[in-house]
Order: sequence, then C-alpha cells, then structure tokens
Amino acid sequence: MVKLTPKMPKATKGDMIDVAGMAVVKTVVEAMSAPYLGDGSLRSGAMKVGAGYAIDKFIGGRYARLLAGGLIFDGVEDGLVSTGIIGMAGSLGGSLGGVGRGVQQAEDW
Repeated sequence: MVKLTPKMPKATKGDMIDVAGMAVVKTVVEAMSAPYLGDGSLRSGAMKVGAGYAIDKFIGGRYARLLAGGLIFDGVEDGLVSTGIIGMAGSLGGSLGGVGRGVQQAEDW
C-alpha cells in the first residue's frame, strides 16, 4: 500500500540555533539599515532580499547563511508591511486582545 502522507522532517538542535541566529541578525539589520534604506517599504524589502540572496549565493558558509536568512526575513516582512498584508492581519487585534498592535497600544489591555 502506498503512503499518501509524506514523512515530516525533524528539526535538529543545529536548525534551531540557526533560526535563532537569523532572528537576532534580522533585528540588528533592521535597526542598522532603517536610517539608510527605510523600513516597511517595498524598496527596502527588495534591497534586503536581493542582498540576502547575493550573500548566500556568492559567499556561502554558516555565518553567511545566518546573515542571508536574517536579511531575507526582514525583507519579506518589509514587503508584507508595504502591501498592507500585515496590516490586514493586525486588524484582528481587537478581537484577539492585543494581537497585531504595537507595545504602546497594547499596554492598557
């Protein structure tokens, strides 16, 4: 009998460390690049995704992969913010209690 459901991959300790590293890189890149590229615009998103792709393709290695992943995550987030997709998801905040709101707006809930 043929199995129709694929076997799900397991995340290893190294994978989790890589994802955590990419999250740290994303936060640092976002703060450092905002004065120069902007933040939350389609242009900044495209530049970050392009830079992440170039770093991954031409440099390679573990640290380059972390940097590229952080750049691509931030670039995709910028693209979603600029098109309003993240804003649409944030409109659920009223019914979910603080979800999708900034820290200042959610302090009083």
